[in-house]
Order: sequence, then C-alpha cells, then structure tokens
Amino acid sequence: MANMNQVVSAHNKHILTTHNLQPATQNNCNCRVQTQCPLEGNCVADNIVYQATVTRHYNNKEESYIGLTENTFKTRYTADKSSFNHKDKRNATTLWKLKDTNVEHTVKWKLISKARA
Repeated sequence: MANMNQVVSAHNKHILTTHNLQPATQNNCNCRVQTQCPLEGNCVADNIVYQATVTRHYNNKEESYIGLTENTFKTRYTADKSSFNHKDKRNATTLWKLKDTNVEHTVKWKLISKARA
C-alpha cells in the first residue's frame, strides 16, 4: 500500500501534467469584430494608462489625453462613448465643443502601460 507522500506526489504530477498540456490563453479582446477593437486587441485589459488622440479632419491638428482606469478599458470606453453621444452628459467631455461647431474628428486609443489606479 502506498504511503500518503506517494499518493500526494502522484496526484500533483497528474494535475500538473494534464493541465499544462494546453496553456490557458488570455483573451484580451471581446469585441464582436476584433479588427475594430478600439485598443488594438487589448480592450479588456485592466489597470492601464491609455492615451486618446483626437484628430480634426479639416487641419489634421491632434490633441492628446492621457487617462488611467482601474476597470477594464472597455468599461471606461463605454462610459466615454456614452458621454460623446448623449447631450445630457455634454459636460463630461470637451469633445462636445467640436461636435457643437460641426468639426469632424476621429479619436484613436492607445495603450501606454499597465499601472494601478
């Protein structure tokens, strides 16, 4: 009969070898169309520093904003997108100045680094 040490060792060996055959893949994007991810495939990353670059179409002038989020970027992006689109949240973002003057613009997002909020 096997002693307890042998039983535990055999169990640990079994667990370590069967679970490591296929390493867990960390999915960093849950967008329906991953090629349209706002953060280049990293939208579900959390605790990040990100940059939003706003480009005005008529003169290609760029302005940047650096932000920090403890939640996932997607959660923050959804809140920002809501403030971009709903007039009752117009004071939450300065992009409404561009919208009010009918200035066409694009916003490009970029992951700067991981950090704790």
